[in-house]
Amino acid sequence: MAATGAARARVAAGVVAVAMSVALAVLVTSTGARFEDLVRALAVVGVGATAFAVVTGWSAIGVVAALALGAAFATTRFDQTGIVDLRVVLVAPALLLLCELVSWSCDAATSRQPRGIVLAAVVVVAAGVTAMLAAFTTLPVGSDIGLPAAGITAVAVLTATLVRSARNAATHA
Repeated sequence: MAATGAARARVAAGVVAVAMSVALAVLVTSTGARFEDLVRALAVVGVGATAFAVVTGWSAIGVVAALALGAAFATTRFDQTGIVDLRVVLVAPALLLLCELVSWSCDAATSRQPRGIVLAAVVVVAAGVTAMLAAFTTLPVGSDIGLPAAGITAVAVLTATLVRSARNAATHA
């Protein structure tokens, strides 16, 4: 009976991961970017990598999917300097959540970890950190790049620390 529940959890996480990658692909391809073909190709790679990871159980490919979708989003921002795109507050946590869902889908059959709480924490923390970063980038700093660089570094270190501690907490639960 437990195997059936684990299989259901794996399938559900996989379906949500693929749906999320498709939603991200639609978001990035609907922007009318300067390099539409590149954005479209990266989005297709992201969705394909997500589906491949879920079907094969190879969770590391989930990172490739997130990288491709993130690169597609970043490509839409080319030549739009000085404009802060607040969609990044949605995209960044969605990419982290995508990685977690793929990972959960790949190891749900052997895992007894309370991943739902970890997933919720990752999304909330990533959204908060990304919102802070978006707020920092709107500050008028003139030609001084120090404050934004410090903010970006702090956000990267904080995010890495939180993801690592969440994974450690889930491993020891």
